[in-house]
Amino acid sequence: LTLLTDSHIETATQTFSFGVAICQVDHVPAHYTQCLPTGKDYWALFVSTNGHTWTSPSTGVSDITVPAGGSLGLRYDPPKGTPSPPPAPSPA
Repeated sequence: LTLLTDSHIETATQTFSFGVAICQVDHVPAHYTQCLPTGKDYWALFVSTNGHTWTSPSTGVSDITVPAGGSLGLRYDPPKGTPSPPPAPSPA
């Protein structure tokens, strides 16, 4: 969560039982009334700890620690099963 805050990219979040979810990034979606709405596009979260493989954490962004050389990735995805990871991160 600190990474996102320090990036100065506009984000909106909401706290759930699993931690803090990302509802909006850089004003996408432009308008929303519910974070993680059923049947609608949402922000999928990914973490890379080795610089080239993404995993999708089971917690919210508030409970993730990105190690040195790691990356945080987001992808705005439709609700179609397993979210697609973003392009591979560049190795540190």
